[in-house]
Amino acid sequence: MYQRQVAQGPSPVAGGAYCRPPANTSANANGKYRVLARRLHVPGDCATYGSFKDYGPCRATSYAGHTNLPAGYWVYRYPYWFLWQT
Repeated sequence: MYQRQVAQGPSPVAGGAYCRPPANTSANANGKYRVLARRLHVPGDCATYGSFKDYGPCRATSYAGHTNLPAGYWVYRYPYWFLWQT
């Protein structure tokens, strides 16, 4: 039997949280960072960090299946992590 799928707003991520990109913040933390080094798609991190988190400096070289990451300042803006040059 065929059922029609209807979009009903945001889908829950792990932990049952509902996330949307925040309207009042930018991925560069409203101008705090300037040169983007990498962008990682990690929608499930919303359950831990919410829709927006200026995590700060991080030297991790791998995360959530992404490898060879540069050191930098990390900002989460659902559904992406933005890694900014140090």
